[in-house]
Amino acid sequence: MMFKLLPILFASAYAELSEKDPRCRFRLHYPGASWHTAYDVCAKENKTLARVSFEKLNIMGMVLEEVNQLTTDILNELGETDAMWIRGFSRPSNNESMDENCRSIDPTIGINVRNTEEPGIFCLYYNKTDKKLHTGSCTSSKPFLCERKTQDREDCYVTSVLSTLKNEQPIFISTHQPTLENISNEIECKKECATKCYGFIYKSSEKNCSTYSFKKEYIYNINETVNNPSTELQHKAIFIYNSESYPESNPKPLNDWCPEMTKEVVQQKIEKMKESLLVKKKETSRYNRTLTSAPDPRQSAKNLGLVGVTVICVVVAVIILPDYINLYRKCQSKTKRHRD
Repeated sequence: MMFKLLPILFASAYAELSEKDPRCRFRLHYPGASWHTAYDVCAKENKTLARVSFEKLNIMGMVLEEVNQLTTDILNELGETDAMWIRGFSRPSNNESMDENCRSIDPTIGINVRNTEEPGIFCLYYNKTDKKLHTGSCTSSKPFLCERKTQDREDCYVTSVLSTLKNEQPIFISTHQPTLENISNEIECKKECATKCYGFIYKSSEKNCSTYSFKKEYIYNINETVNNPSTELQHKAIFIYNSESYPESNPKPLNDWCPEMTKEVVQQKIEKMKESLLVKKKETSRYNRTLTSAPDPRQSAKNLGLVGVTVICVVVAVIILPDYINLYRKCQSKTKRHRD
C-alpha cells in the first residue's frame, strides 16, 4: 500500500535509487492544480491520484514532514505545502466519503468535512499541519501525488526537456558540482547523481557528466552551462515541478459517477434491474436460430436430407397418389357417361 512505501520514498528522495524501485511508483507534482486537473494529469501518466491506506493515516504526517525537511530550501519558497490532493471525495449531504469507483472510505477515519450548506461534492486532501483529512472545493489549487495503477516497479528516472521544468524565481536548477570529465558512459554519470542530485546530463561526445539540483539561489544556473532549452535532462521521477501551470480540466461529473442513494435513485436502479432480468423471447438465441438457416456440408447432414426426401416421397406415393388415381378414374367415368 501507499503508506508503506511513502516514508521510504521521500525520506531519501535524493538517495540512491535502482533502475526500478518501488518508491518510484509515486510522483509529487507542483505547481498546485484543481482536483479535476490533478486527476487528468495523473491519468495522462497512466497513474491515478494516490490511493490512501487509511489504516496507517498517521504515516502521512511523517511523510510530508520528511518532504519538508528534505527540500526545505525550495518548498518554503513554493507555498501550498500544507495540503495535497489524494484520491477521494465526500458528499456533505449524507456525510459519505468514497473514491471514483464509489467504494466507501473507512468510516472510522475522521474526516474534517467542510461545514457548508452548499450542495454537491467536495474533494479530499491531507493537511500536514493537523495531520488530518479534509474536504475542500475541488476547484481550489493544491499540489498532488500520483501513484502507478499497478504494483509493478517503475523506472526511477524520466527524461524532460529543460524548458518544461521550473527554472526561475523562486527556484532554479543549478549545477550540483563541477562538470565531471572522462566519464565513459551514461550509467557512470547516473551513479554520480544517484546519492547527490536531482538530475544529470551526459554528453557522450565529450565524455563529461553534469549533475543538477533545485536551489533557491541563482548560483551556477543550468542555463549557464546548457545553451539549448530543448536539451533533455534525465532526472528522478518522484518530484516534478512543471515550468507552467497545468492546463485546467473541466470539472468531473462526480455526482454522476456516484449518485446519492435517494429513494428515487434506488427505485430507478430496481426498475433497471427488473428490465435487465426480464427474458424477451424474441431476443433469445433460441428464437433467433428458428429464423435462420445455413448450408451444412457434412455427409451426415446430406444423408439426413436424403432420408427426409425419401419419407416425403413415400408419403406422397402411399397416401396422396392413390387418391389422385381414384379421382382420375372417377373423372374418366363421368366423362364416358356424358358421351354416351
